[in-house]
Amino acid sequence: MLVSTTVPDDVYVNALTDAGLRAVSLPTTYPLDGRGRIIPHGVCQPIGQLAWDAGERGIVCRSATKGAPARGEELAYFGRARLRVNETEPFADWYS
Repeated sequence: MLVSTTVPDDVYVNALTDAGLRAVSLPTTYPLDGRGRIIPHGVCQPIGQLAWDAGERGIVCRSATKGAPARGEELAYFGRARLRVNETEPFADWYS
């Protein structure tokens, strides 16, 4: 099910800028390491856990998704507040 919603403008942990990446102990080449390989989830998950434990609302980061544009961004929204559903679309209708 694809759910359309509106995520609030807020302050999120910064894993987007070079300064933000350094602050969360990731290389400024993120989502790639110094050798050009994707940084594994196991490296990022403890950062997410620390942010959750600190009461943060989410983490904004550079997209590591295959095919994402060079400046693509993602938001890991922690769901501390419920978001309003704008509309839904069955999986079979949007994924092909």
